[in-house]
Amino acid sequence: KLYSHGFIVMKDGKMSKSKGNMIYPDVLADKFGVDAVRYFLLKLMNYGTDSEFTPETFVERYNSDLCNDLGNLLNRTIAMINKYFNGEIDNLFKEKTDYDEEIENVVKDSINNFKNDFEKIYISNSLSDLFTLITKANKYIDQTEPWILAKSEENHEKLKSVMYHLVENLRIFAIYVNPFIPDTSKNILDQLGIEEQYRTLESAMYGACNSTKVIEKGIPLFQRLDVEETTNEIKEMMIDGLTKLVDKMDVLPNDVEPEFGPIYRPMAISRNAKRSIEAVRHSRKTLGKVAKSTLKCNSVVVPLQDKAPVRFIVMNFEIGRRPYEMEAVFCNERMFMVGENSGIWTRLE
Repeated sequence: KLYSHGFIVMKDGKMSKSKGNMIYPDVLADKFGVDAVRYFLLKLMNYGTDSEFTPETFVERYNSDLCNDLGNLLNRTIAMINKYFNGEIDNLFKEKTDYDEEIENVVKDSINNFKNDFEKIYISNSLSDLFTLITKANKYIDQTEPWILAKSEENHEKLKSVMYHLVENLRIFAIYVNPFIPDTSKNILDQLGIEEQYRTLESAMYGACNSTKVIEKGIPLFQRLDVEETTNEIKEMMIDGLTKLVDKMDVLPNDVEPEFGPIYRPMAISRNAKRSIEAVRHSRKTLGKVAKSTLKCNSVVVPLQDKAPVRFIVMNFEIGRRPYEMEAVFCNERMFMVGENSGIWTRLE
């Protein structure tokens, strides 16, 4: 099966370099981690429709789903097992709570829903199915009130059952969520002390894991973000992202003279962009002179940073009477990437 997702757009329409509203996933990943970006993009994409990215929704999902719901659940579970059972828990409890069967059924139904949605490539729905396990586990803690059970010795076995069910919920969740957020999946299983034989799909069912010993102190999966500060930071990334991209390309030597040099042979690109580039390439003149002598051009130079050696130029051409738009990236005043507002870019050799 081939899954083709829709466009990722902004509030004001599609992402555009000329609008300055683009952001590169690797820039986000460097700051917030690969798994956070993977989760957001996969959760964002509803099958058959375009998806909207905003800094506000990214921070909201990060704090709500990953930090609060998932991260806090793991930390609370590990802390309670260490406090009440010296870090060790097994499935040899002799008494259950009134809510145990309910949480087991929710897990079973949610995993069945996940398998059906995943088979249809409903990626966003699949993640929602899995996070139902986390939502239910948090509710299960509120229902069973383990801090109350711990006050009475006669409720010791019920308390043990609660801890075991929390571990199993997290273990099964971590196994199935691995293709989406693999580093987080492994982190959860490591902190819970789950042995390798209980990390397989075949073991992803209640009761398969007999016992485990959690780490002494939980390590936060995700650090909570300040909403206003992080939102503004991501907006800045939208402007600075292209600088990072250019640094990674490493196309030109550092000692290139700061002038518009000749444009080298273009690779296979679309006909419209090629006609524009060919006009520049053949003239062997500066871009400014060529633009004035060869094409009717309105160009806008947008420095990404005040002192950055990278500039982004948008040129609106008229070839004959037909308008075209070409976009180019310059490093040390040499153009080495060209594209159209279709979003297709080509490196020049």
